[in-house]
Amino acid sequence: MKALILVQSVHAGNYTEAINLQKKTWDSVSHPNVETLFYIPEEGKSGIVDKDLYLNISPAWELMYVHFMKACVHALKFEWDYLLKTDNSTYINKEVLVNILESKPRTKYYGGHPFFQTHPERNTPEHNPVGIKDFMWGDGFVLSRDLVIKLVDMYALNPYYLRAPEDYCVGFVLRDKCEPDTTLLIPSYYDPSFSISSKTPIYRCIPSLTNVELNYEDYTKAIIDIHKQLVHEDISVSNVV
Repeated sequence: MKALILVQSVHAGNYTEAINLQKKTWDSVSHPNVETLFYIPEEGKSGIVDKDLYLNISPAWELMYVHFMKACVHALKFEWDYLLKTDNSTYINKEVLVNILESKPRTKYYGGHPFFQTHPERNTPEHNPVGIKDFMWGDGFVLSRDLVIKLVDMYALNPYYLRAPEDYCVGFVLRDKCEPDTTLLIPSYYDPSFSISSKTPIYRCIPSLTNVELNYEDYTKAIIDIHKQLVHEDISVSNVV
C-alpha cells in the first residue's frame, strides 16, 4: 500500500515559511510507502522542482478546487493507492497514516473529519449553497485512487464549473457516490483537551477556523512542539527559512 500526500500551498505571506517548516519537521521523517508533493499555484511557472509542484494558474481563492484538480492530474502519473490532501497548517504522522490506511477499502474510499459536525454554525446557505449533508475538512481528507480518477474525469468535462474550496467541492461531487468514513478526526493543538495519540495521523496547528492569514507564531509553536513529542527532535526556526 502506497500513499501520496498533496499539500495545498501558496507563496504568499507566511506560507513560504510554513512550507519550509513542514519540510523540516514531519516531511523530514521518511516512510517507504509515502511520498509528498506541495502544490503551488503560480502564474508563469509549471512543473515539479524537488517536492514543489507548480501550477501555472492564478492562486485566487475561488479557484481552489481547480488547483486541487490540476494537482491530481499530475499526481496520477505516480503510483499510489490513496491520496491525502492537506494544508500548510497541519502536522502529518506518516507512520500512523499508513497503519490506518492499510485497513481501509482500496476503492470508493473517502475519509476524513466531517466539517459540519464540528462546525454546525457554518452549515448555512452562505457556506453550504447546495445543501450537502457534510464534507470532509480540507485539513486532511483521503481518497482512494479510483475516486481521484473519477473526480479528474468529471473535472475534465467542465474545468471551471466549480469555483469554491476544494474540500466542499469534493464533498459535493462525491455526495452520492460513496459513504464517507468519518473516523479520521483532526485534533487541534489549541483545543484544551489536545493530546498526542498513536491513532492520530493529522494534527491542526492553528487555532482559528479559517487560515486565510496564517499566524506563523501560533503555527510554529504547535508544529515544533508536536514534532518534538513525536520524533524527540528539537527544531530551530532560524534554520528553516
